[in-house]
Amino acid sequence: MRTADPGAFVGRAPELSELSRSLVSGVPVVVSGLGGVGKTALARRAAAAALDAGAFTRVLFVDLHGYAPGGGVRAADLFAPLLRVLGLPHGDIPAERSEQASVYPDYLHHLAGTGERVLLVLDNAASRDQVRDVLPPPPHQAVITSRDTLFVDGAARVPLPVLPLADAHAVLGEHPDLADVALACGRLPLALRVAAALLDADPDLTPAALAAELRAAPTSALTYGDLDVGTVFATAHRGLLARGQDTAAQLLVDLAHAPGDSHGLGAAAALLGCAPPAAVHVLRALEQAHLAQKAAGRWSLHDLVRRYFTEHSPEDPDATARLLHHYGQELFERTGQLQTASAEALSWFDAEAPTLVAVFRRAAALGSPDFPAAALGMGQFFYLRHLPDERVELLRAAVAATEDPVVRATLRVDLGNALLDAREHHAAAEEFRAVLAHLPDDPHAPHWERMAWSGLVTATTRAGDADGAAHARAGLAAHAERAAEVSGDDVLTMSRQAMALLDTGEHTAAETLLLRVLAEQAGPTWSRAVTLLTLSTCRQLRGDHAAATTTAEEGLAIARALGDDKLTGRLLVNLALSATLEQRWSRADALRAEVRAILDRADDSPDLDEVRAALAGVDELRARR
Repeated sequence: MRTADPGAFVGRAPELSELSRSLVSGVPVVVSGLGGVGKTALARRAAAAALDAGAFTRVLFVDLHGYAPGGGVRAADLFAPLLRVLGLPHGDIPAERSEQASVYPDYLHHLAGTGERVLLVLDNAASRDQVRDVLPPPPHQAVITSRDTLFVDGAARVPLPVLPLADAHAVLGEHPDLADVALACGRLPLALRVAAALLDADPDLTPAALAAELRAAPTSALTYGDLDVGTVFATAHRGLLARGQDTAAQLLVDLAHAPGDSHGLGAAAALLGCAPPAAVHVLRALEQAHLAQKAAGRWSLHDLVRRYFTEHSPEDPDATARLLHHYGQELFERTGQLQTASAEALSWFDAEAPTLVAVFRRAAALGSPDFPAAALGMGQFFYLRHLPDERVELLRAAVAATEDPVVRATLRVDLGNALLDAREHHAAAEEFRAVLAHLPDDPHAPHWERMAWSGLVTATTRAGDADGAAHARAGLAAHAERAAEVSGDDVLTMSRQAMALLDTGEHTAAETLLLRVLAEQAGPTWSRAVTLLTLSTCRQLRGDHAAATTTAEEGLAIARALGDDKLTGRLLVNLALSATLEQRWSRADALRAEVRAILDRADDSPDLDEVRAALAGVDELRARR
């Protein structure tokens, strides 16, 4: 198909405006960005506009070839050619370069006196040394383009990112499928030019087919004639090595192979095997070469850069192992904070979640020993954020990856609950049965047994398996009788006893144990909020609605601080039930409305089915009264 003119200049209004303002202010401008991002085109466009506006009488364009083998054109070699182009007679140009360097600014001052104003565009500069001595004196001006962040004295800097999607699409044309091609090209202008050339050369090639090809093919497919995206990236890597930045060159490769699209300072330090302060300097080298971008304290590579170095440079397995261990340790430390009202922990998980999912997939594939136990913390985060499908995928991989019977039992209980949240009731029942069939010899086994029987009751009931539900209820009752006979003062044992007593209708004894559990649970933790929910239910069953309300309100404050909608909804339903039973109708209706608002925000999330069912029961009771 015929595309739009790929050489046409599209977009860049903010950068053009900034460049124009700098030219008017009389300071040189450095335009920097990733190779192929369109620096030269921007400089040419700005120079033409300035010439048309009468800001300059002429524009000189010099390609310094700074990234070519050998280092490109030296400043000392530019004086004679520039003087000739500026109009100095050949016989007046000294033979010695040092004398040419003296004549050059003098002649520019002479031209200024005659009303001339020259704009010098120095393209593809690799270092300050290439441009420093040829910068023209005022009122003349210079625009410098570079793939590196050059710090030229007194110069304004205009960093150039990839194109916005709308502009990248417009570069290719109006066909709607061309937006997918633009995305596959990473919105990089050089890659867009290659894609346009490929489409123009093959009338049978559709935009959809090309987009699919570019996503599946190696980056070497982004080549047409002398347009080659890979060469630009390879040149950038050689540049790091030529400047003695070998560690930065290695980190570039390590980041390309690292699972996930962005990483924090700690992850970069783990890849390098160094302390975070040392890693900062290496990351800055990649930033200044526009090979890595920093945003919100995280570093990422352009997608095409990442793919290129993944394809062309081998992975360092030691670096990857260090990275996986780093995330495993970090996750272990942060998981404990999820039990408390820690906004910092939730913020960390929110920022890291996409990367952590990729890390877990790589860890599972490699059989990393840090993976299964760490999956419990990530599963808890997915629960708090109502992402049941992600939680199921993660926990299934973790179950498959561990041989430890204790870890497997814990993971399987969590997986069963996650499958319930995802409405996969038959699969949930199978997981709970697997827990019961393979209970390990461990002090926690009674806890897992109760969780498995309780989960199996829910799973079989929701699946419509009446016989299975009856069997599960009988199993739960038998377990409750055994658990009621267990003695002990630790929190886990007391919690198990209390739940067993509730299951058998011994509410007063259950309340006594729950109060002992609360005495051991310091701070606004998730576990304390769950205990308060259970105690509130216990007090409702005893008919003490005032105490049930006070208990639920304490738990509600913790649940809200944690951002746990499911736990918040359960506690609000408990409060609404107490208010209904006490005939405080306005209070009950307000609480029910608050629960509905949570359910509406959740957009039919299966994670809140338990809250929906509980609210339906309160609604029915309210209607009868």
